[in-house]
Amino acid sequence: MDTTQENASSITAWFVGASFGHTDDQSAHFLEQGIWEISNPREKERASVRAMRPGERIAIKAAYVRKHGLPYDNRQQPVSVMGIKAVGIFTGNLQDGEWVKVQNQVGALGFAA
Repeated sequence: MDTTQENASSITAWFVGASFGHTDDQSAHFLEQGIWEISNPREKERASVRAMRPGERIAIKAAYVRKHGLPYDNRQQPVSVMGIKAVGIFTGNLQDGEWVKVQNQVGALGFAA
């Protein structure tokens, strides 16, 4: 059994947004402060933030639609895509359901494909 593959598949990764109100991008603030937070969370979202554990990975994502410049023939149809703006590793969680501490991983995705 390949334990490398087993360990890679058991790593938890969180894909999160960074905009408050879908318009106010907080990515630079999060990176500068070494945190990630959620604005006005509902209880289900608070529970998800409380479930984030030190050592787990985080990626700030940007989802959007693209029609041109894709690496395949999309027949000029719009395609949903996701870009990764930043990645990191959780270093602490105060269990308030709103924010966590993050060590940014500049230039290194570190996610198993």
